[in-house]
Amino acid sequence: MGPPLTDQETARPTPEGWVPVDRRWHGLDRSTFPYALTVLALAVLLAIVVPWIDRQVPGGTPVRAGEQVAVAGNVVFVPAVGWTLTDGLLLGGQPRAGGYPATAEVSRGPVSFSVTSTSWDGTASALLEQLTVSTEALNDRRALHVTGTPSTFTTAAGQPGVLARYRNTTVDGLIAALVLNGTGVAIMVTGPVDLPDNPASDITAMLTSIHSTQELTR
Repeated sequence: MGPPLTDQETARPTPEGWVPVDRRWHGLDRSTFPYALTVLALAVLLAIVVPWIDRQVPGGTPVRAGEQVAVAGNVVFVPAVGWTLTDGLLLGGQPRAGGYPATAEVSRGPVSFSVTSTSWDGTASALLEQLTVSTEALNDRRALHVTGTPSTFTTAAGQPGVLARYRNTTVDGLIAALVLNGTGVAIMVTGPVDLPDNPASDITAMLTSIHSTQELTR
């Protein structure tokens, strides 16, 4: 019989990935906990916190007193203070190649006020009639319909326009039309029925503020 084996010779090789007992917790390697918690925190941030923040921060740019919004065709309107520019550009901003966009929109809560310009050689009444027939909002599945007969209004610059109210069980609003120096201007206001804070005065002010910058250079 040979000499007895030493402790080193009788020791079994350590399996790869083996974790000493004093470093385990319910079979898990405690040294990995900080990394796991970091990954968990990141997952919570991406899945819960970031979407929550997005819901709390409204999109668009708050409008300040005196600012104006421009659309194609030299058409400008003055948004009411407290509303947010959600589409389009402020007058004096850097327009894209080809000039200002044809549509701009401001909103306050669930209410939106949009202005769209297009070439038009007819009257404001004819444009309004065309809008009530072809506007997507009046022909989609929400079944919006014009209520009452169209009425007239006059802008602060003295330009006559026409408007019509429309609604369904959940949506209320108006469509208006102007013609400024050969440019047709379509205005659409949409909001829920029975708002607790009626924005009618803001809408009237924005509607009557619409004008053509060409009128100011004559």
